[in-house]
Amino acid sequence: MGVDGGVEFTGRPSKITFKAQYYNAPTSDIDDAAHIKVYLWKGSAESTDISGANHTDEMSAVLAGNAGATLIGSGELTIDNDIDAFETKEISIDYTSQEIPEKMNIVFCASNYLSKKPEKPLEVAEGNYLQIDDVAVVYNSTGIENTQNEKLELTVTRQGFSINDTSVQPITIYETDGRLINQGLVNNGRYDFPFTPGKIYIVKVGNAVFKVCAL
Repeated sequence: MGVDGGVEFTGRPSKITFKAQYYNAPTSDIDDAAHIKVYLWKGSAESTDISGANHTDEMSAVLAGNAGATLIGSGELTIDNDIDAFETKEISIDYTSQEIPEKMNIVFCASNYLSKKPEKPLEVAEGNYLQIDDVAVVYNSTGIENTQNEKLELTVTRQGFSINDTSVQPITIYETDGRLINQGLVNNGRYDFPFTPGKIYIVKVGNAVFKVCAL
C-alpha cells in the first residue's frame, strides 16, 4: 500500500535496491500488476481527499507538483511476472534538477492504487501477493575529493554498507559537522556500522566521498 507522508532526507541517491517475491493475479489488467515507485522532493504539499480530510505530502499531491512541493527526482518499476524466490530488483532515480531533495518516499504496492477507482483506492485483485525485503539506497561518489574509481557505488542499509569493489580500502565515517565517529577497513566490499535511520552521514571510502542516509 502507499504511505501518506515522507522520510526526512537530504541526499541524492542514484537508485534503490530491494528483494521481491511476487505472485500475479490471474488477470490481464496491468493495473493489477505490482507497482513500485520512489520519488524525492522538497517543500510540503497540502491537499484534501474526497472525504474532506486534510493531508500533508500525500503522494498524488507531491507528484502533481501542488503548490509548496517541488518534485526533484523519481523512478518506478512494474512487476507482472511471478517471482517464486526472492529476487533482487533495482530502480534508477531520474533527476529533473540539480537541487537537493529534503524528503523521499518509496511505495510498494501489489497493484497500481493511483489508477484505481477513487472509492476503492487500495483494492487489490484476488491472488496478488507482494513481499519485499532488504530495501537499500545506492549512492555514487559526490566528487568532493579526487575519486580513484568514478563508478564506485555505495549501498546503504541500517546495518552498514557495501561497495562494488572487493579490494581492501580505508573507511572513515563522519557526522555532518565533521566529527569522526568510526573508521576501519572495507574488506570484500562490506562494512558493518549501525546507521541511524533518517540521519545524514559523510562516508569516505579511499578517496571517494559519499553523503548518505539510511532508511
